[in-house]
Amino acid sequence: MLENAISINPDSAKAYYYLGNFWYGHRQYADAVACWEQLWYHYYPTALRNLALAYYNKLNKKEEAKELLEAAFKLDKTDRRIFMELDQLYKKLNVPL
Repeated sequence: MLENAISINPDSAKAYYYLGNFWYGHRQYADAVACWEQLWYHYYPTALRNLALAYYNKLNKKEEAKELLEAAFKLDKTDRRIFMELDQLYKKLNVPL
């Protein structure tokens, strides 16, 4: 259904976001990343956060993950989850205070 929605409307950010969540939940990480990478220009904080986690946890792209999570936080400084995960990532990467 989501793939059909994307074929009808390739600019459907929510379809890419939800399809990425579906693929990630089914351990199809490359497919999930491909969906979320389509969203970078939509400035969707939660999608950037998901992509950051996939980059860090599945692709070992630590610096890219940090940049994405920082971008997500800049877009929504009220999102406590993004703030907490950015703080945890800084600790893992030994980012100085």
